[in-house]
Amino acid sequence: MFASAQADSKSDSFVEKLKTFYTTCVSESIDPKKTAQGRVVFSDTHILKVDKQFKSQLSSIKQSSGISIISTEEHHPEISQLKIKYLDNIPGSNETGFLVRFIVKGSGKKVYFYVSDSTDDRYDPNNYCKQIDNLKRSAPIEKLETTLSKIQRQSANVFPLEKWGDDWEEGRRNQAVYNCTSDPMILKNLDTYVFPNINGDRELIILDIGGGKGRLAEKIIHSAQQKDIKVYYILLEPIASQVNKAKERFSKIQELYKDRLIIQVIVSTLENFTKQDCYHKYVGAVDCIISSGGPLNMSIVTQSDAQKNLAVMHGLLTKDGKIIVNGLTHTLVNKKDFHKCGFTLFNMSARIIDVDGDPVVKQDYVARKNNTI
Repeated sequence: MFASAQADSKSDSFVEKLKTFYTTCVSESIDPKKTAQGRVVFSDTHILKVDKQFKSQLSSIKQSSGISIISTEEHHPEISQLKIKYLDNIPGSNETGFLVRFIVKGSGKKVYFYVSDSTDDRYDPNNYCKQIDNLKRSAPIEKLETTLSKIQRQSANVFPLEKWGDDWEEGRRNQAVYNCTSDPMILKNLDTYVFPNINGDRELIILDIGGGKGRLAEKIIHSAQQKDIKVYYILLEPIASQVNKAKERFSKIQELYKDRLIIQVIVSTLENFTKQDCYHKYVGAVDCIISSGGPLNMSIVTQSDAQKNLAVMHGLLTKDGKIIVNGLTHTLVNKKDFHKCGFTLFNMSARIIDVDGDPVVKQDYVARKNNTI
């Protein structure tokens, strides 16, 4: 009861913050014609209506960080979505700020504003950037997606396969990110969306793509066994040296759980896996796919390859099979890609405390394969 009341209170808070911010943008912004189509950026004005020319300039800024997209259909009478993109080092000025987009209900019209990052009064509760921070903090997590901009996804570099050797994840910070954030998020999602659906003595088939040395696999297997769930675990990993270490780890686990556990380890990328004979027996047979820093992520693959890999994963899943996606780097697929590929999303983000002790929003996609596309 208390949790429900707390959630309602937070939702009400978000509604008020959203209403205030939208009204502020509409009523306090100045017309771009007064600033020569945005070429003369701010002096005393902190919110600017954005015309097509200025929007084009802002959208092309490669230094921008990720974006936040909030579905507001249920929380505002006039707008269905709010998109917030942080911009750094705007050409021709020292300005930083936010490109804000509202989608109007009914017409689908997109309305853009530029909000200056006026750092002098950043801690003033009425400061516009503070309002944006509060909006993202109070938005219902199931309505919030944090992702990379289109330019960032399209231009993402791929590291050579050799980089992902024996010790790339051994740094204290990387270990902390996995052990304190990514892994707990995946375990929580399994508890919420996967384990409750496994009834009786039925075997749960899990495919862990890019599973490395089996760190996460060990945690998942122990968690499932504690719930008396039989597991068929497939670990797919392209680096042979990591696979060898995974096999060492698995030999001990296999001895512990005996006939309650089957483990198969495959040395391959996802792309090459589709060309192997064993691939076909898994098509339409996997209950859950785990991709934590694998072939959907920045630095691992290109955007186009990530989209192809998502389609392959869809084909591997059973009817109503689930996919859980996060990782050390951003994913190169987003809500639109999941829907286009034939998934229904349960979750897109999670609020966590990061390794520095700061509250942050992390990508945390959980999706179900649709019965029909």
